[in-house]
Amino acid sequence: MNIDLTEAIGFLSISTMTRLVAGFRETLDSYGLIQKQAGILWRCHYEPQSQTRLQEAIMADKNYVRFYIDDLEAKGLVYRQKNAQNRRENIIHLTEEGKKISTETFSLMLEYQNKTLLKHISQDELDVLVATLKKLYFGMRQEADFQKARSTK
Repeated sequence: MNIDLTEAIGFLSISTMTRLVAGFRETLDSYGLIQKQAGILWRCHYEPQSQTRLQEAIMADKNYVRFYIDDLEAKGLVYRQKNAQNRRENIIHLTEEGKKISTETFSLMLEYQNKTLLKHISQDELDVLVATLKKLYFGMRQEADFQKARSTK
């Protein structure tokens, strides 16, 4: 058997993601943010999120998420509000400045992503790639949610 990492989807996707994140880091640095903080802003843009949901969404330890939110709050980009249904849980809301930064950074991220990827593939190929990745993402997320629900019964 020939071991060729370029045949492994995990290797290819992680390597591509790592290069995209590294290239976009400079833009985020100019906002005083790291990728996971930008992810928190983007996740909360249209709908406030619990810290637990954010932890799952950005795949980070709850203590790191708390530190990220503390920093975003200190920068005036988010604020915490107790969940009326569960007083032990905080709901994270964006401030007006947080919404502005969220919109700007997301737009810049898409611009960087497209500029970088379109050097190597066509727009049609990019569209197919995005559609395929969305299908995998939502399918695997649904499967994970189903497994989680089964394990709590």
